[in-house]
Amino acid sequence: MTFILAIQLEDSIVIAADTRSTISYQDNGSYLYQDGVQKFFPWENGIITGTGELNLIQNVMLSFNNFTKQNIHELPNLLKKSKLIREQEISHSQLEITKLLYSTYSKNGAQIYSIQPNKLEEYEVIRCEKNEILLWTFNPDIRPIINALTELYSSLKPLKVFNNMADCIYYYLNQISPIFRKQAQHDSMMSKEFNFFFQTKDEYFFGEFLNNSSNTLNRK
Repeated sequence: MTFILAIQLEDSIVIAADTRSTISYQDNGSYLYQDGVQKFFPWENGIITGTGELNLIQNVMLSFNNFTKQNIHELPNLLKKSKLIREQEISHSQLEITKLLYSTYSKNGAQIYSIQPNKLEEYEVIRCEKNEILLWTFNPDIRPIINALTELYSSLKPLKVFNNMADCIYYYLNQISPIFRKQAQHDSMMSKEFNFFFQTKDEYFFGEFLNNSSNTLNRK
């Protein structure tokens, strides 16, 4: 049950996703956990990720890569079709809340779009606004991180004010890592470790942040 934090800056984007997958166990309210799960799917112009039922998202990406030749405009249709097929296999509330997020290069830098169901149960593409923060989490209780999120929002800065991309990346890592660490202590369905994606108008950085005492960042 993915925890995603995405930030649309003026000239770049930041996306972080946890690495834990949870599976219902014997319908008794317990779950099986698997850590180290990759939830970022690269495409030619950026990254795709999502929250909800992981198998559904993986099926969408399989069709996206194999049958549409990475036509990003087909993602809403693929999500709808894959959901209908998956509903014939399982019955789970995560299918209804599954949604996608993707990034792409733009003339100003990079842009985030979300694909979410509307009131008519159709999937629509929504463009993120400048300095908008998206927080997708299964657990609605975010009291442990509300102050950190407020501080993050009040201190958003574009890439252009930094000396280089590395300074900008570590600026946001230093604010995002406590958010994942604190919420993971409160929510066992997510990991404190997370994958991190940063994209500008002509390059990107992708790495894994272990969120431990040494704050190790492994570039991928």
